[in-house]
Amino acid sequence: LQAPAWVVKMGLNAYEYQCGRGVRISAQGAQALGEEAAKHGVALSVHAPYYISLASKEAEKRENSIRYILESARAAAGMGGSRIVVHPGGLGGLSREEAIKLARARGLRLGLIRPISLWPFPQKAFDALGDQVRGFLCVEMNILGQMVDDVVLACGNRRPVAFYGEFSEVPEPEQIIRHAAEMLGGEEASL
Repeated sequence: LQAPAWVVKMGLNAYEYQCGRGVRISAQGAQALGEEAAKHGVALSVHAPYYISLASKEAEKRENSIRYILESARAAAGMGGSRIVVHPGGLGGLSREEAIKLARARGLRLGLIRPISLWPFPQKAFDALGDQVRGFLCVEMNILGQMVDDVVLACGNRRPVAFYGEFSEVPEPEQIIRHAAEMLGGEEASL
């Protein structure tokens, strides 16, 4: 309960409550922390446990991960927090490179552009592509298509750009291959 006063003493106005190893704050503790933070004008957030893996191939791990996120959200709400921080986990199963190899083994001529950062956007990777590129498929672990506009701009809107996203599952290589094949049309679409 001393954190809000300490934060203000440091010249700050926000504090992130750490639940890295599990949500262990009681409802009463969350409320008390929230009251203390409000008294000092400190905004609160909660960092969810580090062992969240929404990308796991194991259903039990994904279900537990959702439970950890909900527990974090309840703790944040109990203290009047404005947000939770979640690291959703990495890719499960095949690597990107392995998925591309699998698609190529089936006769699909696929490549991969994987941005390391979003700013600056990797324009040079798109500029280096020749006329052999027939289109782009944005594969994301969200249902919003957050990268689609960036890809359209990067390719100068000269090629079709499609989107495939999953809300709570890691996009499976087989589904990615199916969407790419449909986008390419022709015989590949029957894969």
